Amino acid sequence: MRCALVPSIVLSAAVVAVVPGPTTFDDERSHFDALAQRVAANPSGSYTNVHIGPFDIKAATLRSEDKGIYLYDADATLSFAGWVYAVHQRPSYYPFSTLKDLGGGWYEFVSYT
Repeated sequence: MRCALVPSIVLSAAVVAVVPGPTTFDDERSHFDALAQRVAANPSGSYTNVHIGPFDIKAATLRSEDKGIYLYDADATLSFAGWVYAVHQRPSYYPFSTLKDLGGGWYEFVSYT
């Protein structure tokens, strides 16, 4: 009986190793960078309903208050959530509930106000 389980355990481990996990911000970072560059080049432009991989962004805008480029997650409910590109200073436009430094000037945020 023990020998019969070994092939199924090995096969299960191989399948788990091959199946990719969910797409992360880092997987799509170059696309986020490109959108931030477009917003910086044309801050008065309208950037809405942008899709980056599995991420749906309802708006991308430059906030003059803190010079951050805010990308708002369309899937967020009951909050403002998304990502901020802020290379010159830590973003401060919202009283953030959470603000996670993703490196390279990027932050992930949630604000319930």
